[in-house]
Amino acid sequence: MVMVMVMVKTLAFLCILLLLGGVVETARADCIEFSEIFLGTAHDADFFSLERGWRGEFQFDLTAAGNPAKLYNQNGEELVSVQAGIDEAGYNMSLYNPPCEGELSFVFSDNDPQRELITIYTGLYDGSDLVYSMVYNLGRKGGARQYAPLRIDLASEGLLDYLADGQFASFVICPIIPGIEDNDIRIDQAALTVSATPVPIPSACLLFFSGLIGLAGIRRKFA
Repeated sequence: MVMVMVMVKTLAFLCILLLLGGVVETARADCIEFSEIFLGTAHDADFFSLERGWRGEFQFDLTAAGNPAKLYNQNGEELVSVQAGIDEAGYNMSLYNPPCEGELSFVFSDNDPQRELITIYTGLYDGSDLVYSMVYNLGRKGGARQYAPLRIDLASEGLLDYLADGQFASFVICPIIPGIEDNDIRIDQAALTVSATPVPIPSACLLFFSGLIGLAGIRRKFA
């Protein structure tokens, strides 16, 4: 009977170690990065050119391929539709914890060499709800084209919760500004990057409960 109790305690101790090992391994899990990118790099020919009142619409979906980016004129007519250059489809909310980091980034440039001040309105949507908006000014002094990056840290803006389903939309509008006839802009790139940790595989938990079942069987056998 003493030997049985020793076996029981030993197996229980091993099961606890396995469980704790699984918890520690989960805590050490590295963040996995998911990125979807529309249009090219700042010096590629793939871009959206927006005139006054036009808008670029970017429907990011990290869970499936196929959502395009679209360009609309001031009358809401679709002019161009392009697929993502990097079309992420690997994010699954059932396999990953809620995102711990997220960044929405754009690369803008002036559309012509004239002196002007470009004002960019960006709006982020969750479904049909506008959850965040900002105004971005791209100054212009003439001469060579100026490439200007815009990076929005979605964590610091309190927007990570809207990324949990892996879908996010952003609209860039080139507004009609009185007194500025040549207000136009190029969007050279639009990208969404999200980082999340995998949900722990419950192997340690399965081993733990299997050990408990085994212990119960041993105790019944020697009772």
